[in-house]
Amino acid sequence: MTAKPAPRIFTIPPGQPFTKCLAHAILQGRFPHPDTPPPTPEFLPKYTLLVPTRRSQRALVEAFLLSGDESARLLPDIRPIGDVDEEAFHLEQGTTDMPPAISKLERQLALIPLIMMWAKARAIPGEGLNVDSITPAQSASLAADLGTLIDAADTEDVDLKGLATLVPEDYEEYWQLTLEFLKIITGSLPDILKEKGLIQPSARRNMVINAQTEKLNRNPPEAPIIAAGSTGSIPATAVLLSTIAHLPNGAVVLPGLDLNLDEASWTMIGPEHPQYGMKQLLEAIGVDRSDVHLLPGIEEASPAITVSHLVSEALRPWQTTDQWQSRLADIEPATAQQALAGISMLAAPNMREEATAIALVIRKAVETPEKTVALVTPDRTLARRVAAQLRRWHLEVDDSAGMPLTNTEVAIFTTLVIEAAATGFAAVPLLALLKHPLCRLGLEPLDIRTRVRNLEQAILRGPKLKSGTTTLHQSLAAQMQNVAEAKRVHPNVQGFSAEIWADLQDLLSRLGDAAKPLEDLAQKPSTLARVTHAHIDTCERFATRPERSGDTVLWSGDAGKMLADMFETLLLASDPGLSLTPQSYQPMIGVLMHGALVRTAYGAHARVHIWGPLEARLQQPDMLILGSLNEGTWPALPDTGPWLSRPMHVALGLQSPERRIGLSAHDFAQAVAAPRVILTRSQKLNGSPTVPSRWLSRLEAIA
Repeated sequence: MTAKPAPRIFTIPPGQPFTKCLAHAILQGRFPHPDTPPPTPEFLPKYTLLVPTRRSQRALVEAFLLSGDESARLLPDIRPIGDVDEEAFHLEQGTTDMPPAISKLERQLALIPLIMMWAKARAIPGEGLNVDSITPAQSASLAADLGTLIDAADTEDVDLKGLATLVPEDYEEYWQLTLEFLKIITGSLPDILKEKGLIQPSARRNMVINAQTEKLNRNPPEAPIIAAGSTGSIPATAVLLSTIAHLPNGAVVLPGLDLNLDEASWTMIGPEHPQYGMKQLLEAIGVDRSDVHLLPGIEEASPAITVSHLVSEALRPWQTTDQWQSRLADIEPATAQQALAGISMLAAPNMREEATAIALVIRKAVETPEKTVALVTPDRTLARRVAAQLRRWHLEVDDSAGMPLTNTEVAIFTTLVIEAAATGFAAVPLLALLKHPLCRLGLEPLDIRTRVRNLEQAILRGPKLKSGTTTLHQSLAAQMQNVAEAKRVHPNVQGFSAEIWADLQDLLSRLGDAAKPLEDLAQKPSTLARVTHAHIDTCERFATRPERSGDTVLWSGDAGKMLADMFETLLLASDPGLSLTPQSYQPMIGVLMHGALVRTAYGAHARVHIWGPLEARLQQPDMLILGSLNEGTWPALPDTGPWLSRPMHVALGLQSPERRIGLSAHDFAQAVAAPRVILTRSQKLNGSPTVPSRWLSRLEAIA
């Protein structure tokens, strides 16, 4: 039996263009073996490269296209980790027993009735909180939080059945109630999934990654297979990386492994440190940090290496920061100044000033031909502010995190429709609906806007009317009669012409026809599918264009298609046993929309980007702007979630909440070592003073 080859693990330091270095190393040879020749054009497509995300996949494709000469080239097989050819896998195994994953919306809908039944069974009349009063909207919110807990457990390969082993008496009364509540996801939900033939999304992803690992163990590829850019934060991915590292033609390339940190400090690394994830990965693979080498072709003495050394010192474990003076003495001051020359810092008075400054920097950078610039921030409010500022100069920027569905035009319109119906078409929500750009009622835009203004003056500025569109007709008729009577007594009284009154009657007639589907359900509870169908029908009637019966623009574009998919899921979902009226449906649909993000595929500027820290991994534009560097934003505060306390996390085997700070710290360390970086923060947020990010304070101390 032949022994497994020693694992081959390399790293690309921070500050080096990751994808460009990787493509160059493969094309020049000596990788993954020292004696590997440069791949011929016919052999290069046989290489397999696994990267963390689809964005990094596109970046690596571009790096190969730009490397070498400008001749046509066949590319390696580049795909994100977890994307396995399932058909080929099933043919090999002779089985197709990998069930599909349930969508997050379907899971949320399945959990809602379970939560309501649990609350109803435990209602205690006259005792403090009456859980029997829980609404569908509250249940939908709790269902979303439960889904987050399920995904976290599946990602970390933790069996939530371990909740049964936790002793309720060890915790406060609140946590005892929570443990009982969480039996929903260990008892009832698995039965529902089994009946539907579905599994959890995170569990299925683990199954796909594990299938790929098994395939590599059975049939190691003859051509090189390289996993690049992943830190193995998911246990299933860590096993896959370990398998690839031990293959005869396999190699793993880590992003920014710290080779400068002294061994004593390395052993003290905790969850909040940027190297904690890779330390765990190396332990899982069974190799020492000294066995990891720089990727071939990277110079060991360069400004980028010096920057990475300084960043390593700035972020070293707090227990060994007393070594700063002695460790930094080894670096020539001129070398350090040269390395830090590319880093600037801006502390703005508030977020508005911060966004304006960032937008100005981006605008100036774009004026240089072929120069690329990116804003990296976890703060979506800052990202939206910067994008709005850039639009003033006709610079459309794609925010990789996407726009919240609830902020899109079509979602706002559908929300206004159900809000107007839920309030009985009261004056304020009705006017908000009628003045929305998508509201047409079969009329031309100028025509409907004119009629709505006249309707507001005629009947909607007086006393509050009773509910229903019928009341609007009665009020208009009464107002017409009053005006006619006034004119009979005083002929000089000014008022609307007969044509305008006729137009208003026609408008209310169209309004009544459009509102009919939801008005018919106002007083009698119905199923989710029926209320959803009435909601869709009413939206389409309000948005109908003139001369085109049933023709609307609601479901076009990225946001329209996403909203249409959501409504289709609601229509096709098995009856969750809910009895809904427009009044209870309205807040629930808002909760179901919450968290959905719309990403635009086209139309953005090619050289300007807005990324979240995850999307920025392995990317390196000419200029990076790191925004919102305040404590509580970057890094975010550790959050255990609403369901489990810290002792419960430990008992179940879930990772510490501080682990997320470590992941954010790694993203920051990778980005701040880029050749040109601007660090920004707001000194005040909503009028309150802010605290600079811990990493920013450490960098200032080092500088």
